[in-house]
This record gives sequence, C-alpha cells and structure tokens, in this order.
Amino acid sequence: MIAATLFTIPVYLTGEGTEEMIEKLPGVSEGMIEEHEEMAKIGLIIIIITGVVALVAFVLKKKQSLLKPALILCVILSFVSFGVMAQTAHLGGQIRHSEIRSGAVVTDESENGNNEPDKKNKDEKDDD
Repeated sequence: MIAATLFTIPVYLTGEGTEEMIEKLPGVSEGMIEEHEEMAKIGLIIIIITGVVALVAFVLKKKQSLLKPALILCVILSFVSFGVMAQTAHLGGQIRHSEIRSGAVVTDESENGNNEPDKKNKDEKDDD
C-alpha cells in the first residue's frame, strides 16, 4: 500500500496536463472531466491515508497490541481505496469511450439521445 500511494501521486499530478490535451476533442464533456477530477481527489486523499496507516503498521510491527488494529484499518482502507480508484477509472473511461456512458445512445437520426427522429426536422422536410 505504501508503494501504491507513491505511484498514485504522480498519476494524479499528470491529470491536469492530460485534461488540457483532451478537453477540446470532439465528444469530450467538461462535466465528465470535472467529475473524474473530483473522484481522483477523493481517491488521492484516501490512498494517502491508507499509505500512512500501512507505514505506521510497518513501523509498529514489534508492538503486537497496536499492530493488529493498524492492520485491520489498513485492510479496510485498502478496500475503500480500491472502490474509489475503480470508480475514478470508470469515470475517466467515460470521457473518451462513449460506449460505456450510461444512457448515451446516439443515432444518426437524432442528436437528442433517443431513437425517435426529431419531429421539427421531420416537419421541415415535409414542407420542402
């Protein structure tokens, strides 16, 4: 967990540069980027806490009375870190992979996200 914490910090810090590169690409929503960024902040905080607890557990390995609670806390935080990081990755994937966005069905007939043709455009075509 200490190593995971150390590897997570540079990954988080490179996110801003990546955002600048992709925010102007077609199909990329600023809202999705912000949602991913907020979850990444939460993930960073949780994994840093987890890393600190793991470091404390490592230092306290000789003191059995404190080691067990530190290890239990580390395991719980590890699962929480995993969940938050999985959600962060999922949100990041949605930024560029429209096929995994929930409710993101786009057809050639309509831009409004459903399978029905836009009635206004249909009526305008009938007038021609």
